[in-house]
Amino acid sequence: MNTRTKCSAILFYCMWWSIGLISLVDLYLALRFLDPKDIDTLRQTEKNPFVLQLIEFTGDLSLFAVVKIIGTLIALFACNKIYSDNKTYGFAVCGGVFLFQIFLLIYLLCW
Repeated sequence: MNTRTKCSAILFYCMWWSIGLISLVDLYLALRFLDPKDIDTLRQTEKNPFVLQLIEFTGDLSLFAVVKIIGTLIALFACNKIYSDNKTYGFAVCGGVFLFQIFLLIYLLCW
């Protein structure tokens, strides 16, 4: 493995781990600050309509948490599988998801 390939692999796995960690921060903040009993405030603070439907369906955050964790794991496994099959495409896919997660983190922490 040459130096460029090694650096590419290190960067891929740094992005891969960051995706998971940012998703974990997002889940923590949702569980910590969202109140499913105050539906009016929830509709104002939560921007994702799918999350609102999950919370309204169950009346709590349990289904949302499970779906969030499973979705994150699927995304991470897909990134890893694509990367193992084709390094260039896998790096691009993981990079796109990583950028989205970085923007999500900025949004969560700054707004």
